[in-house]
Amino acid sequence: SAPARIVNVASVGHKLWRRAAFDPRAEQGYGEMSAYAQSKLANILFTRELARRMTGTGVVVNCLHPGGVNTNIWFANQSIGAKLVGWLSAPFMVSPEQGADTMIWLASAPEAGEFTGEYFYKRKRRRTSDLGADMALAGQLWTLSEGLVRPA
Repeated sequence: SAPARIVNVASVGHKLWRRAAFDPRAEQGYGEMSAYAQSKLANILFTRELARRMTGTGVVVNCLHPGGVNTNIWFANQSIGAKLVGWLSAPFMVSPEQGADTMIWLASAPEAGEFTGEYFYKRKRRRTSDLGADMALAGQLWTLSEGLVRPA
């Protein structure tokens, strides 16, 4: 129904994905950070394509980078490297409440409803990587996703 808002969580980590194609089955090899970067770029491109498809419906679609949030995600990971990152970066991370601020603002603030298909950090529109702004790639991802979720 409209008016409505959709808010997706992405990450600045999307900038680590530099290939102009997606590898959802990790056929090029699997790495935790590359999988994370690819998924966060996909969140941004999904947001942009959904916003385009919702034009004129009263549905606003945006995404955000919450910042480095101090949660137990680093310690739930089996990798000692991830645990080390968690221990070393914890003093520089924001609280879960601070990480949720832009998310809540996008979902509820009247002024946030003026934008659609955008990427935010700390309540401000921010540039994504060039791949994150590539609408042709967003369309390709949408088609790829449809193929993965539809039965053959």
